[in-house]
Amino acid sequence: MLQQRNGPGTTYTPDTGAALPRNQALRVLVVEDDPHLQEIYKLVISSLPFTVELETADDGYGGLIKAGSKRPHVIIADLMLPGMDGFRMIRSLLDMPETRSTTIYVISALTSAEIQERGGLPEGVQAIVKPAPLALVMRLLSDEQRKLSEASASGGAQSPPLNP
Repeated sequence: MLQQRNGPGTTYTPDTGAALPRNQALRVLVVEDDPHLQEIYKLVISSLPFTVELETADDGYGGLIKAGSKRPHVIIADLMLPGMDGFRMIRSLLDMPETRSTTIYVISALTSAEIQERGGLPEGVQAIVKPAPLALVMRLLSDEQRKLSEASASGGAQSPPLNP
């Protein structure tokens, strides 16, 4: 099961004639149980003008497994997931050293009041109402890529490297 869940991801490289070094690729994990929304995220992310290594998971357990092995820079997650819900998954992610510094965006149809009724979100996790404006998703990922590039240029790192 782990092999199946940790299979090869999708790398989107813009057709610019110059490939970015592997450490410049933005690693993104989308945890969403709706296959149509997964496809929309893939289309949006593939149009970004930089390299993205995209992984997807259908549920909270799969999200934890992929996050632990792939160490994404950014996680986009739904809250209403089968099995382990997004609330529990996010709390677990923030307890894991591998993903403690990962940027997490929640995209959910739940209202702010409904999120609060269910215990709220940890500090630093940004919630966006579903359906999320695609331009906003693109801007957020572009901002994360810029931060990653700046950290790499200055010799810092935003998240631990794969296979330390």
